[in-house]
Amino acid sequence: MTSDMSDTHYHGEEISADTYTTLRRYQFNLESLEERLERMENTTATMKEKWRRGDEAMRDFTGIPEHRSTTPTESTASCNAVKILTHKEFAAKHSHPPSPDNVRIDRHANSNINRHSEDNIDRQPSPPIDR
Repeated sequence: MTSDMSDTHYHGEEISADTYTTLRRYQFNLESLEERLERMENTTATMKEKWRRGDEAMRDFTGIPEHRSTTPTESTASCNAVKILTHKEFAAKHSHPPSPDNVRIDRHANSNINRHSEDNIDRQPSPPIDR
């Protein structure tokens, strides 16, 4: 069986039905790939837009203009509350608990603990009984 398909690349030449079917299948596959590519491009554009808006929101949140980057020196210089402490000044302000290596436990202390007595510390007082 032969077909005269003027819409193919053969421009009016006769081709077999199998060849035509194969060409149509390839054309369909190409159209499907084009649709997928277009969807991917749209998704990529959407993602880029979301990233751009996220970057703008982050710049708004941090208050740093996008055209200016702040170096640590500039940031420190612009802050009036920064005071650089020496190690001794820091240690004086932030005392640390003693190191466990330097703690001595007095094992000769004579403190007897009665573990069997019932203390009323944790008990709620009982309500008075009305008669």
